[in-house]
Amino acid sequence: MARRPRWRGRTGVCALLALAAWARSGRSFVWGFWAGKRLGSDAGSGVSLRVVPASLQEACAEAQKLEAQLERVVQAGERQVSWLDTVLTDQDPRLPNIPRPLAKSPKAGGGGSTCSRSKEEDGSKCDGCDSAAVPGNTMKNPPILSFECMRKAELKGACSEVELPQRRYPAELRAAAGDHSLDEVESRHCHEALEASLMRLEELWPRAEAAREAVLAAEARALARRPAELTKFRERVQQYLLQAFSGEDDWTTADIEASIKVLEEEATLLRHLAKLEEGVIEVEGCTNEYKAWQAELPKLTPTSEDYLKRARQIGLMKERIEMLNVDLRTICDTARTLREGQTLAKEVGDFFGALNPFR
Repeated sequence: MARRPRWRGRTGVCALLALAAWARSGRSFVWGFWAGKRLGSDAGSGVSLRVVPASLQEACAEAQKLEAQLERVVQAGERQVSWLDTVLTDQDPRLPNIPRPLAKSPKAGGGGSTCSRSKEEDGSKCDGCDSAAVPGNTMKNPPILSFECMRKAELKGACSEVELPQRRYPAELRAAAGDHSLDEVESRHCHEALEASLMRLEELWPRAEAAREAVLAAEARALARRPAELTKFRERVQQYLLQAFSGEDDWTTADIEASIKVLEEEATLLRHLAKLEEGVIEVEGCTNEYKAWQAELPKLTPTSEDYLKRARQIGLMKERIEMLNVDLRTICDTARTLREGQTLAKEVGDFFGALNPFR
């Protein structure tokens, strides 16, 4: 039997060692390339390279630019805080007119307008009163209860005017190389201007940061409050909705509040919210007149014509209140159906999302 040459085994071992060394070097190269790409991608997310100005003049120009930006931030912060302190208060200039409670049915006359909109703004008529109606143009004349949601949506851009520029430290700007095109006097003036700007920047940075924090605090206060007049009107709406659902066991105060919230937040349901407000105001006037007639009835002679007439009016008013309550329940049912559909869609999406192994 022929003997195997010894060099063949040594060649195989050397080949394996070379292959292992190549693999290690390849992995190191790939890892270094990936890390470099990752570092480059992180630069766009806030980790940026510090670039020293190329010349003294560029450093002066950059310092003056930062000074102007910080001054604008300070001024904008004071202006934004003054504006935010009036938003969603009783002094808010855009607060809609809250209709007063009616003593009589709006169709009976003498009760005043049930809507806070004028006929000049919208030529359509309200189904429940003689005043101008909202449903003709709900975006131009939004419902009263949608004011809070729309106003809070406007606050999302309140901090855009107080965005701070990238921080530059004095050592970075002082590291600029001298400009050989300047003589000694001009170079000294540039140095003096740079130092003056740097002193001003050290004073402006904390003021700008404080202005931004003040705007954030004012925005948080505005989002947490609600005008007192709007709160009272909301309580009126909830009160008459509770009366409309007095015979419904599956409706609670929380369900009514949730339906109102859906009507406020969904832009497609603003027309329904306007109808809800008008219906509640009309029910309020009808209920007050119904109670006044009931209190007046015992004072009349039971066999008199006035007694019979008032009794018929009381019966008709009761039927009218019931019809209005049916309309209010229908609007709330629409809001609850939409809310339940959104909840179901989210649950289905979460279920299938959990099955996805790549998430």
